[in-house]
Formats: sequence, C-alpha cells, structure tokens
Amino acid sequence: MLRLRFIPLLVAASGAVFGAGTFLALVGACSGEPDVNYGNPGNLSKSNLPGEAGLEPLVCDAGAVVDGGPCPVSWKTDIYAKMIGTDAWQCATAACHAPANKQAPPIDPTNAAAALTALQGYKLTQSAKTLNYIDKSGDPSKSSIECNLGGACAPTMPEGSGKPLTQAEKCNLHIWLACGAPNN
Repeated sequence: MLRLRFIPLLVAASGAVFGAGTFLALVGACSGEPDVNYGNPGNLSKSNLPGEAGLEPLVCDAGAVVDGGPCPVSWKTDIYAKMIGTDAWQCATAACHAPANKQAPPIDPTNAAAALTALQGYKLTQSAKTLNYIDKSGDPSKSSIECNLGGACAPTMPEGSGKPLTQAEKCNLHIWLACGAPNN
C-alpha cells in the first residue's frame, strides 16, 4: 500500500514557498492584540448608539387574531389600564394628559370609553403626514400612537415618570390596533 505524505506549503505573493513552520510563525506574529485600544465592547448599549441604532424592530407572536375572533388584547385592561396606572405609563396624570392639564390628547382617567373617543379624534402630524392617533382601520401603521409610544417618532412617550413600554406592551398595542382598536 502506498502512503503519501503531504507537507503543507504556503506560496507567498512573491512566489516564495514556505513550509508549515514558517507559516505558523507568520500567523503567530499577526495574531497578537492590536496596538490600538478601541474600548470595551461590553460598554456598548442601545442608548449610546447614534441614529436609529437603538431601535429594535417590533417582533410579536404571529396569529394573534384567528379567523375574525375576539381580540386577545383589551382596551380597558391591557392599554387604558397602563395609561392611568401609577406604576406604568402614567399618561393620564395631572402632569401629562389628564383633562385638567389641557395637554393634547386628553386622557380621561375615570372613563375608558371617553378616553378612547378622545384619542380616536386626535390627529398627530409627523414629517408632514397627519395620522389619527388611534385609527380603527385595523392597520397599525395608520395610527400614530404606536409610533409615539414605541419610540420611533418624536416626542417619544411616555415622558416624565412614566415607564417606557416593554416589548410585550408594544406587541399588545400593535395587536389591539390590528384588531381595529375595539372598545373592549
């Protein structure tokens, strides 16, 4: 039986042939730490990246509404409750959109139906485009509330002591808008 023995060779651009030992020496010389310190990559965060680098695309579970069934997200318990809650978004506080403050759009902290009606009647202009704040078409892109609360357009809400929406809350808002923004 014939056994062949291969010896790794490296051909340089000049045509010179190097054996495996020389190749390993070249690799070793080039594999050290760079002379320039660019900082600890562990210190990077979305909050200190320029532009839209800090925004993540909204990814929600598919199939939230099946065959025109009931909307799995409730205006009263999932959306409005966060707007009036003291530990959540805090939209309907005296410092923000409570009717007494006259900060548009008004959000009635005592009546979910009245708050929804007011938000559906409000229009927000972004980049020379005017959208309903809450549109009942079933197309979330026609409602400026998602852009406003999701942080994709200014001013990003909530401001002040309100907590930013979690990914799950953004998904609930998106699903509710896709259901046609029902008063449920």
